[in-house]
Amino acid sequence: MPHAGQPAASPASAALADTTPNADFAAWAAVAAGALGAFMATLDISVVNASLPTIQGEISATPSEGTWIGTSYLVAEIVITPLTAWLSRMLGLRRFKIYGADAIPAGEHQVRMEFTYDGGGLGKGGLVRLFVDGAPVGEGRLDNTVPLVFSADETTDLGQDTGTPVTDDFGSTGQAFNGRIDWVQIDIDEAAEDLDHLITPEERLRIAMSRQ
Repeated sequence: MPHAGQPAASPASAALADTTPNADFAAWAAVAAGALGAFMATLDISVVNASLPTIQGEISATPSEGTWIGTSYLVAEIVITPLTAWLSRMLGLRRFKIYGADAIPAGEHQVRMEFTYDGGGLGKGGLVRLFVDGAPVGEGRLDNTVPLVFSADETTDLGQDTGTPVTDDFGSTGQAFNGRIDWVQIDIDEAAEDLDHLITPEERLRIAMSRQ
C-alpha cells in the first residue's frame, strides 16, 4: 500500500495511448537494421551464386543439384521477409500509457490495477483498469503483451526501475518513488476477482495466516 509523496502533474485524459508523431532513434535504428539485413541477404545470395561451381566440385554435385543450394537461400529469404513485421510487433519494444484523470493526493492509499486478458494465444492485448481505494480512476487497452520472456538484463523492482524505465516519462536514473510502499500483492485467476476492488485489512490478515 503506497503512501503518496509529492503529487504528479494531472494527465490530460483518463486513458492516453503513447502516440509519438516523430520517429525516434529506435525507429531509425530499426529501419537501418532492416536495410542492412536486406543488403546482406542480397550479398549472401550473390556470393553463393558466384561460388556454385566451386561448391559443386567440392561436394561432387551435378549442376541441377547445385542450383538447389542457391534456391535454399532464396526460400529462406522469401519466408522470413513477410514475418519481419510480425516479429517486430511481437518482440519489439512498445509502450502503452494509461493514466488516472487526477493526481493521487498525499496520504495513505491503496492503488490497484486489474488486467483482463483478451485470450486466444500469446502476446494478445487486454483491458487495464485503475483503482484508488476501490474507486475507478481510469482505464484503457493494451494492444499487445509480452509474448514470451523479458530480456535478461531487466529486473523486478519496486519503487524505481534499475533497468529500462516502465515509462519514458522518466529517465533511467533519479526516478525513485519518494513515498513509502508498505506492501504489494499480486493475484491471478480466481484469486484476483474482487467485487469491491479493495483489499481490506481483514483480507490481508487472512491471506497472511493462510501462508503460514
